[in-house]
Amino acid sequence: MVKKAVLLLTLILSSQALASDYSYQKIAKRYSDTALTVKKVKAAKMQGECLVGLKRLNFKRKQQFDPIAEWTNYR
Repeated sequence: MVKKAVLLLTLILSSQALASDYSYQKIAKRYSDTALTVKKVKAAKMQGECLVGLKRLNFKRKQQFDPIAEWTNYR
């Protein structure tokens, strides 16, 4: 039982340590010559939020076919 607890604790701690190594900020520091600027990162986040908003609107039940909704869901 103690071995399982130690193994579980080790896995939890190591996974969190490894996960932070793959954040965009850490990767951008390693590859600074190709990293996005702060302005481009903000623009990408804004575009992603807009796309999520469009998809949420498109998933509402509709009675007729909407080609624009189908196109945004395809993308």
